[in-house]
Amino acid sequence: MKQKLLFIAILGIFISGNLFAKTGAVTPYNPEEKVYWDFLRERLFDEENAFVSSFQGDILIYLKGAGKQDSSIVENLMQELKKLIPDRNVRFSNKYYEVNANNQIIHSIHIGFNDEGIISSNGYVHHSKNISGNQIYYDGFKGIYQPDIFGQNVNVKFNDSISFTERKRYIEYAIVMSMCVLKGNPLEARTFFENAILNDFDYNPLNTEFSDVDKFVISKLYAYDFKEQFRNYMLVNYSWRYYLVFTYKSLMSPIAYLTCFLFAIVIFLVSYNPVLKRNYRNKYWSYLISGLLVTNTLIVAIVLYGFLATRYVILDSGYLIQWMILNFVSILLSSLLFLIEKVLVKDKLSHKNQLFLKVLSVFVIIVLPLSIALPFIDGYDNMLQVYLWIIGITIATVRGMVIYLKNIGALEVREKEVELVALKEANTRAEIQSLHARINPHFLYNSLNSIAGLAHRDADKTEKMALSLSDMFRYSLNRESKVMTEIHNEIEMVRSYLEIEQIRFGERMSFTIRIDEETCRYLAPKFILQPLVENAIKHGISKIESQGFIAVSIVLVNDKIEIKISDNGPGFSEGLVAGYGLQSLYDLLEICYKGEAEVNWQNSPDKYILVRIPSKSNSIEV
Repeated sequence: MKQKLLFIAILGIFISGNLFAKTGAVTPYNPEEKVYWDFLRERLFDEENAFVSSFQGDILIYLKGAGKQDSSIVENLMQELKKLIPDRNVRFSNKYYEVNANNQIIHSIHIGFNDEGIISSNGYVHHSKNISGNQIYYDGFKGIYQPDIFGQNVNVKFNDSISFTERKRYIEYAIVMSMCVLKGNPLEARTFFENAILNDFDYNPLNTEFSDVDKFVISKLYAYDFKEQFRNYMLVNYSWRYYLVFTYKSLMSPIAYLTCFLFAIVIFLVSYNPVLKRNYRNKYWSYLISGLLVTNTLIVAIVLYGFLATRYVILDSGYLIQWMILNFVSILLSSLLFLIEKVLVKDKLSHKNQLFLKVLSVFVIIVLPLSIALPFIDGYDNMLQVYLWIIGITIATVRGMVIYLKNIGALEVREKEVELVALKEANTRAEIQSLHARINPHFLYNSLNSIAGLAHRDADKTEKMALSLSDMFRYSLNRESKVMTEIHNEIEMVRSYLEIEQIRFGERMSFTIRIDEETCRYLAPKFILQPLVENAIKHGISKIESQGFIAVSIVLVNDKIEIKISDNGPGFSEGLVAGYGLQSLYDLLEICYKGEAEVNWQNSPDKYILVRIPSKSNSIEV
């Protein structure tokens, strides 16, 4: 629910672009004033920072080598400047810079005429000896990246034949240009005033004059409330969004990137379960719908970025055609991706290899063909290829994340299944441990009674039976908590068990044990023999009145250990497992060998039960 609300909120911000509509004063600017402001904006702002550059204090002008005409022209211009910027003190100075009462440095405009050098604060002499006649040479630092304009050195050289009007144009051009820093891009300028000094970014004084638009720029630039006036102009004629993007582009651009990223994340979270994670009956739909989702998310993110980081957002019929083309390309790429992965990505591959091939195929399909084709397209730009690689890597990475998350979901299901199997195995192990931890109470009761009965008649048999019973308990209680043990240990335990039973049954029972020496080094499940021998006695020789015998045989045959228990009692019934209580044995073999063990039995010509287990196995701790 929170994800959907966040998505709706961001979408609302995007749709509510009209809320960034024109605000501020109710009465709009008259057309001429608006154009003048447009002229100022296009010349003085670089669209990266929220300031323009100007002299911060009084306007000081220092003349050196000026003739009567030159001084008169400068003085008349200064009187006009005083009217345009009454907030500033425009005056002559005979210093490179002055220090005001607040200990602030006030820079000045130095104009040297006809080879008269000007000494700067660092002692360097600026002169016009190396320039030709009717030319202006600037040598001063302007605050392109800060709001201050520092001291300006201007060298002017005139030919004797120059007229007063031409001389006036040169001087006015020199002073006005010194008072402003042109930062705008001439290629983006939409306003043009014939003969305006600030009209062009090229050096051409003779074709200029101190025009009304120049006076407007100077009057606004040097007004103390310039920032407020400019902000009001932007908000009245454009919008908050336009104003923020124009004056704070370096700040709005990362905000736009972050917003687009969050928008893409929200789309991903909202669509993950219903679209990306969904298992379609036809896998092609998964490719197609996912591709269209990614494509349209990118398109909307690009529009959103343009809305937040650029001044112009154009959504017209041309944009609609581009949107349709991109979706058509997305369908083609999704279809191609489906076909390629159907051929390359096989189910028998590991999940890591499948993931790698799927991510690589996305990158190859999106990036490589277009990267190869781009250099042959008119207007090719290296940055376009960089953006293409970034988009390709992004899409491939996102798809890799989706596939990974899908596999994580599948792994969770498999883990649940493994847990269920483990629970069953744990239950079986508990049963086995219960079997290991106890001896049949009837067996123990009978054994103790037999010992008590023999104690007065046969001391040797009593001692032998007691020792055998002790060996059995020692084997059962003092072994490590493992399912597997060496086969020779099992033989010793069964031998003790049979010796006890032989004493109990007397001459009615005999047994033999035959084992290949090489099998002794192999492992077998603990208590695999005792239940088989116990069943041979309980359901075999105990049912007959004649002499009974039990034969235990363990041999190695074709990398399999064959355990055979034979007896001469009644034959097995059809319900061998249920009737003979061997279910724990089957569960034990399944845990240890995962289906690789076999249990067979027969009644004729000889009666026996045969267990085959792999000859190479590892111990399993319980």
